[in-house]
Amino acid sequence: MAGFLILNFYAGRVSPVIYVVSSTILVLNIGFATVYFTHTPFSKLGDMYSVRAFQYSLFCLALLYITKLKDSLNEFSIKMRKETVQYKGFLLLLFKISVRYSKMPRLWAICFFPVLLIVQMVLILFGQRPDSFIRLFLDTSSFTYSRIPAPPPEMLKGDEHYLCSVAARGHTKVVKPVRAGLRHGKRIPVNRQLLVANAFEHLLEEYMPRMHHFIRYIYDKYGYPLSMHIRTKWSADLVYLFMKPLEWFFLFILYTVDQKPENRIQIQYSELRK
Repeated sequence: MAGFLILNFYAGRVSPVIYVVSSTILVLNIGFATVYFTHTPFSKLGDMYSVRAFQYSLFCLALLYITKLKDSLNEFSIKMRKETVQYKGFLLLLFKISVRYSKMPRLWAICFFPVLLIVQMVLILFGQRPDSFIRLFLDTSSFTYSRIPAPPPEMLKGDEHYLCSVAARGHTKVVKPVRAGLRHGKRIPVNRQLLVANAFEHLLEEYMPRMHHFIRYIYDKYGYPLSMHIRTKWSADLVYLFMKPLEWFFLFILYTVDQKPENRIQIQYSELRK
């Protein structure tokens, strides 16, 4: 019921992870009801009335959950048709399937309903993109944060940050800088890892300022001395790989707490952060 209430009243305001977990809980309950029906179709137990009552209540709940999942799927399909994001590869295939869902014959829509639920959850978790305004502001060529041309590998003297060092000094094919960023008034190249880490810090600063202050103190105390040892591309690559599990943890927290985590991630090291 908690999962149902979240989807019913807060579907447009919860984070991607909470949305998917709530939907999954409903699916599991529908599966449980199906198993119970097939397990006790014509019960000969002494207390038959309690079995029938439980079957009836499960049947009602299963119909309620299926209806809510169907409504959520319809809303998601409408949103996808209005979406301007350009997906690639496997996500593009899932996007096309989701968009065509409403045009399917009713029988096909019923048969493919479980598959379409999985498609919806995958797109919600892995198809997140920042809002069109943010993409336009950050991706437009020739401006400060443009992807074109790529920024020169500058370092900020006396104020280094070892994730910045990775973004600036690692091999491009490994650390994968995505665009230019602005730090203390100077342009620096930033990669996905740096954006995610800074977004996580931004989240802590907003919701848990005391913990953020403590973590920032520890980081400033030990992070800067570590950065002094990152002087080659290979050492930067190693730090980048070492930080990967932490990046995934930060990303999980962001996708669990934020309604639009990619918005928070993409505005880091830009004027939009303000």
